[in-house]
Amino acid sequence: MDRIQPIVALLVERPLWSSARIARHVQCDPRRVRRYRRLLAETDVEPAAFLDCDVATLDEFFNGRRGAPPRRRVPCFAELEREHPGSSGRSLWRAYVAQAAKKGELPMSYSQFLRRWKGVA
Repeated sequence: MDRIQPIVALLVERPLWSSARIARHVQCDPRRVRRYRRLLAETDVEPAAFLDCDVATLDEFFNGRRGAPPRRRVPCFAELEREHPGSSGRSLWRAYVAQAAKKGELPMSYSQFLRRWKGVA
């Protein structure tokens, strides 16, 4: 949040600078600069108006729209293993993905599934 003001200032004052150059100058991720540049271009507000905004207002405009990442359905591993005894991790994951699809839920990736199944996460 402390880098919002310098990024916005550079985007407004130096519009020809690349996102990578601004990111190096401010020491942040270029994706953040690209996202801020896109949001500035999409708004009806004059970009120079953002120079007078406080940090909380800038944070709300640039980061407030971002939703929380989607929640992935965590499977009941005991139930999966009971329904599919002796199955490999890949087979259990496929069964889990099929269950999640039936319920219209978003399944976790194979690597996430394995970490949880083995108790790492």
